Amino acid sequence: MIYMNTIRFGFFCLCALSVLASTQTAFASTLSFKVTHNNDIQYKAVVLLNTEGQTINTISSSMVLPASVHLEKISVGNSPVSLWVKKPTTVENGAVYFSGLIPGGIISDEQELFSFTFTIEALQEPTLVFGETSILRNDGYGTPTPVSLLEKYIRADTIPKTIESDLIDTELPELFIPILSRSELSFDGKYFVSFQTQDKESGVVSYRLTEGLFDWYKNVESPYVLKYQSLDRNITIQAVDDSGNIRTAVLLSEHPLVWYRYPESIAVSFSAILLTVFGIVFFLYRRTKNM
Repeated sequence: MIYMNTIRFGFFCLCALSVLASTQTAFASTLSFKVTHNNDIQYKAVVLLNTEGQTINTISSSMVLPASVHLEKISVGNSPVSLWVKKPTTVENGAVYFSGLIPGGIISDEQELFSFTFTIEALQEPTLVFGETSILRNDGYGTPTPVSLLEKYIRADTIPKTIESDLIDTELPELFIPILSRSELSFDGKYFVSFQTQDKESGVVSYRLTEGLFDWYKNVESPYVLKYQSLDRNITIQAVDDSGNIRTAVLLSEHPLVWYRYPESIAVSFSAILLTVFGIVFFLYRRTKNM
């Protein structure tokens, strides 16, 4: 009797462990590659995240590139990661490392983290793989989630070919709204603006920003600490995709200045007055000389 109970208990434990393992696998976040090509040696790969119904906010990983793969360009324009700890930019010892945060978390079954283009040496059939990976849940505790890593074997005749018409991108990046914020815990309590958008075609490659009417556009990253903390200038932000298409968003000033209180406006106005006076004097001089 004791022997039979022992067998039943052991069988029950095995079943419980099996169910637990299957549950963990079912809820494992997945990293994978989606690869296309437009000729036999030039390829584009998208790194995709499937959270399997969980909300995650932190990811750290790497992708290992074989020696026959030559990286050309990486684009993070469509990534939900707005705070990069290490942005995927270059190859280090045969791998590209990346890690970052997603404020508020994300839940998705096919979210692009970043994309990259590359070439393959002739007659080679490499495999793209991920390195050690950590993904944390957005549960207030940073609980690690199980991870499934899918490798990608590349052979030209098995990779979908990019349709030629898809290579022509005339679509602007998506609409976005800049957010003005201030926190005593960030940037010494200064005002800063956060912004992010996506471009489904070629990806956002840069953001440009001006503060006020007479400022020059400069390349920036989010979040950006405002130069003028009095909030008296409109903030204009441009999102530029890889094809040169531009989406513009404007954050209106909370305390707009009248024109004559802008130092830049005073300088421009004074210069305009001088030019006008000079023009009038020159006109009268020429007219008097011709009489």
